[in-house]
Amino acid sequence: MQPTPFDLCCASARVAGAVLKADWTHLDMERGVRTKPSHHTKQKKIEHIPLNPESLEVLRSMGPKTSGPLFPGKNGSRVSLRRLGWKKSRPSLLYFVTLIRRILEALSRGVVLKRRLPREFAGAPLFVSPNSALGYWRRDISKVDPFLLSMVRELVRPAMSVWDIGANVGLFSFAAASLGAHVVAVEADLWLANLMHRSALLNNLPVTVLPAAVNNSQGVSKLYLSDHGKASNSLSGSGLAQTVVTVTLDWMLDYFPAPQVLKIDVEGLEYAVLTGARRVLQSRPVIFCEVTEQHDLVGELLRSAEYEFFAARTSERQSLHHPSRDTLAVPKALRT
Repeated sequence: MQPTPFDLCCASARVAGAVLKADWTHLDMERGVRTKPSHHTKQKKIEHIPLNPESLEVLRSMGPKTSGPLFPGKNGSRVSLRRLGWKKSRPSLLYFVTLIRRILEALSRGVVLKRRLPREFAGAPLFVSPNSALGYWRRDISKVDPFLLSMVRELVRPAMSVWDIGANVGLFSFAAASLGAHVVAVEADLWLANLMHRSALLNNLPVTVLPAAVNNSQGVSKLYLSDHGKASNSLSGSGLAQTVVTVTLDWMLDYFPAPQVLKIDVEGLEYAVLTGARRVLQSRPVIFCEVTEQHDLVGELLRSAEYEFFAARTSERQSLHHPSRDTLAVPKALRT
């Protein structure tokens, strides 16, 4: 059955108007990014919006095209809600779902819950917060981010050195440490860094928590706090902010063993982080990186460092011309 605009609204948490204005030319399915034209934004600036896995699944089931509206009407024009038979109850339902989400986000602020990793990760206890991701209200932590845990299984081996840049509550860090890796978990948000420190004291796993932001230079910066949860905090933005120390990956190399696995999730600053990692890249770690901005620049930098990249979410590893939203970058020497 062909997906409807309502399906895409629920998957992407976008309002109906934004979905109906979307065009296939705005979407980069390989990178998992939607480009929003300047005339569709209040600031009159082009925006690059990451597509979540649920949205990509709906879009792929629609049979992606190269041009034209996602939901065309007659003669290829955009279709109205009325012509689609979108009754008043459906927008009301979407509004209700959005309202519930906002209420949960408000109730999640400052909440700390004790959870356990799945048995394959020794059932290690750790502290989490739904203020970071609403999924942490779940008791079964394996269902919060199964993809992230699958990457731990694939990449991490005992005695490895692992750096987790943008560690959040430390799901990747503590899962990796439970397999015998030695982990440096870097998190700019002081509240989340303190939460990870408490978890490390609780489970005695080899995780060193570094409360800092990673950028292309050392100094002091501002971490802008998101209204939609701590996972969306970023060094670029506006509004309420927290003063943080910034370091580079090369600076970290003077104090910690070189990583064999480098995980990066820094909300659009991937290129800046990798720019400050020239020496680290020479140590040839496998890189698992969420790329949401400057895909071409990230690709050029990794390619010049003799890396090959793949879509991390696909079961079959096929080489990409450009980094995707979830990129696995592997030194070419390891592929031969």
